Amino acid sequence: MPVGSEAILTEAREAVTHGCCCKCCSVRAEMWLCFAIDITSILGLALEIPNWRVVPARFHATDMYTFYLVLSVFSASLILYAQLSTNAWPRRALVRFMILKLAIFVVVVMGFFTVWPTAWPLAAWICENDFESFRTIAAGGDADSCPQTFTLLTTLNNAPYIFAYAYTLRAAHSFFRCHPGNDDLGVWCALKRDFGYTPPAIV
Repeated sequence: MPVGSEAILTEAREAVTHGCCCKCCSVRAEMWLCFAIDITSILGLALEIPNWRVVPARFHATDMYTFYLVLSVFSASLILYAQLSTNAWPRRALVRFMILKLAIFVVVVMGFFTVWPTAWPLAAWICENDFESFRTIAAGGDADSCPQTFTLLTTLNNAPYIFAYAYTLRAAHSFFRCHPGNDDLGVWCALKRDFGYTPPAIV
């Protein structure tokens, strides 16, 4: 298919592929929203990381947050590149990365505060040193329940990002499917070996 025709068909498909919230929300607008989600994460982490440098290095808290920052920067950059590119492959790369990103977030970020070997020692240190007044404010000064409270609240604070990144994955998949260059491709392999696929109808 000629490049010009491919661009026209891509634009037409995008016009009839709406976001999951409402029909007035285009898939491109949805991708810009996903970009904004990453930008808010980047800004929040950039402000938060310096505060965590007082935490002993053996807990790897700043390492984890720095890794998360790099992940978010890469994610935002990939979304921006896929949005600006006319090629098919950046969209496929984006949806692949979003699958990995969701898994990495659950295992690394959520797991860091819950099941990692350093999770409980970190919570104990936070409470013992009343880091950012957590024991005083969030735990009401109760040293015994403070570590459990820290683990619970960090899990609750991070949980919305699971839904945000799942939303991003869904949007990236719709965006990937709009490009005719991806019609014969699955996310990871040849589509014909996976599932049948019908491109968005152009009315």
